[in-house]
Amino acid sequence: MADVRSAFDVACEQVRAGSFSVSDDERLMLYALFKIAGGARAPSGARSSSFDPIARAKWDAWTEFGQTYSTAQALQLYPQFVGRLAVRRTSSK
Repeated sequence: MADVRSAFDVACEQVRAGSFSVSDDERLMLYALFKIAGGARAPSGARSSSFDPIARAKWDAWTEFGQTYSTAQALQLYPQFVGRLAVRRTSSK
């Protein structure tokens, strides 16, 4: 489990560094997997207002992915997804 957590931490640093660009859908997937990996399978509050479309999209993504993936799965998927994004960036140069 330590290796999985280490890979997750490295992937988080790559995302924080902004070393590659992502689409809005990819950003939502990263957000949802990150939140689930942190132990929260779903948001605790009410769904955001339609007047705040970004917060609403984040809430929807987190809820959808939380119904699909466990915390352990999110810890594994997050670094894999970040790795694919980084490879895509490298191959598009």
